[in-house]
Amino acid sequence: MLILGNVASVPPAGGATDPLFSNVVLLVNSIGKTNGSTTFTDLSDSAQTLSAESSAQYSDAVTKHGTTSIAFDGTNDSVHISDTSDLDFSDRTVEFCIECWVRINGGASVATLNTFMCGRDSSSAEEWVLRTSGAGYGVIFAIMGSGSTVFSHYANGTFLTDDTWHHIAVTRTLNGTDGDVDMYIDGVAALATGTQTSNGTTNTAGYDIGHNDFRPARDLDGYVDSVRVTRGDPRYTGDFTPAEFPTS
Repeated sequence: MLILGNVASVPPAGGATDPLFSNVVLLVNSIGKTNGSTTFTDLSDSAQTLSAESSAQYSDAVTKHGTTSIAFDGTNDSVHISDTSDLDFSDRTVEFCIECWVRINGGASVATLNTFMCGRDSSSAEEWVLRTSGAGYGVIFAIMGSGSTVFSHYANGTFLTDDTWHHIAVTRTLNGTDGDVDMYIDGVAALATGTQTSNGTTNTAGYDIGHNDFRPARDLDGYVDSVRVTRGDPRYTGDFTPAEFPTS
């Protein structure tokens, strides 16, 4: 059933603080970034190493919270994150919240496979991936094993719209020896809770925003305003109102 219970506090933008900031292991936003910049910085205390690949850059063509957003043209563009155990969610008992503000370019692109975030292995299989489903306007989160999927959470239906900003969040909450996974689109639970009962694989090649290194045909054609990953806490336990991510 849909989770409609309590939700962790989500402070509004404008100087407010995040009570879970010490759990944030990745925070990338567009505030104060200039058009054409290819310098990406992790604003969390983890200070992950980020780099622009291909044509990924800040653009003032489309904005959400600031004067720019990160533009991806669907052809090998990536904000690459060097390998880190902070983003290793192969163990089903690790609680987390992966969330981002995304906007997919118009046309037929939203019905294809647009990757929002991906942890990939250099041989074949992703560690985990968050992308559109390719079956309409749905979203899928998957945990991968060695060349196969060990868990997927699949919101199939009309959830996303062309040329529209959407907030997407995936959470995992410890449930005994397993992990309960929930997906929220624009702050609303998109489908019933799924339980992950098997662990995935661990990759050593790093992570990407907007790009799937093993399957680049699934790269994002659109924009990302900001990304936040919280480790050790699912952050949301019910419907909420998405807001700009505080930086402290």
